[in-house]
Amino acid sequence: MLAAMAAFATMGAFVKVLREDGFSTVEVMVFRAAPGVPWLWYQLRRRGARLWPNAPHVMFLRVFFGGSAMWASFQALRVLTLAQHSVLRLTMPVFVALLAPWLLRERPRRAMYGALAIALLGALVMIRPDRPSLEMPLVAGALALTSALLGALAHICVRHATRFDMPEAVVFHFMVLVSAVSFAVGWMDGGFRTLPADLSVLEVIGKVMAMGLIGALAQLLMTYAYGHAQAPVVAIVEYGGIPFSYLIDLLLWDERASLSALLGAVLMVVAGGILVGSRPRP
Repeated sequence: MLAAMAAFATMGAFVKVLREDGFSTVEVMVFRAAPGVPWLWYQLRRRGARLWPNAPHVMFLRVFFGGSAMWASFQALRVLTLAQHSVLRLTMPVFVALLAPWLLRERPRRAMYGALAIALLGALVMIRPDRPSLEMPLVAGALALTSALLGALAHICVRHATRFDMPEAVVFHFMVLVSAVSFAVGWMDGGFRTLPADLSVLEVIGKVMAMGLIGALAQLLMTYAYGHAQAPVVAIVEYGGIPFSYLIDLLLWDERASLSALLGAVLMVVAGGILVGSRPRP
C-alpha cells in the first residue's frame, strides 16, 4: 500500500499537469484509465482468467463509486496543490474504517468515531471555511472531501470484489468501464478532437502513457493490499502518501506548505494513529 501511495502521488502530479495544460476532467479520466487496459488484458489472458466478473453487481458498484470519486478528485486537483488534495483525501481511511464494519461485517471499534472527528477537524483546519480565500477555494476542498467519501465506498467494494475475482481482473473491469463511459461523455461534449495549442503530440503521448501506466500500477498495488488484509488496516497506510505529495509540490511547483496545511496533516496522522492503536491484536 505504501508503494501504491507513492505511485498515486506521482500519478496525481501528471493529472494536475494535464489539467493545467487545458484538458477537461473526463479527458484526463480516459487518459488515466485507458493506457493500462492492454497490459491488464494481456495479464488476464496469460493466466487463462475469464474477462467477465464473477460478481457483476459488486463490480458495477466499484466502478460507479470509483469513477465518481475520480471525477471529483480531478476536478479538485485543477485548483488545489497536490499536498492539499492528498491531505483532504486522507479522510478516506477514516471513512473506510467507519463504513467497513457495516458493509463488510468486520468488527466495529468505538475509537473510529473519535478518529473520524479528528480527521474532519483536520480537513476543516486546511479548508478554513471562515476565511476561504486564505488557504483554498471552498468548493475545491468540498470536492476533495466528497471524493474521499466516494473513494472509501469504492475501496470497500474492492475489498469485497477480491473475494470473487483476482486483483488484475478487478482493476481491468474498472479501467475498461471508466475509459468507455468517460470517452462517451467527453465526445458528446466536444472533447478529444483537438490538442492545446502549445502542446505537441509527443508531449501529450508521453504524459498520458506515464500517467496511465503509473496509475494502473498504483491501482493494482492497492487492490493486492486490500486482498490481503482488513480494509481499515490497509487504508491507514495511505497516510504515507503525505510526504510524497509535499515533496512533489516543492520540486515541481515550488509550493511550500502553510501552517494550517501542516496542522491539518498532523491531525490526519493522529486520526490514523488512533485507528491503528485501537486495532484488535492477533
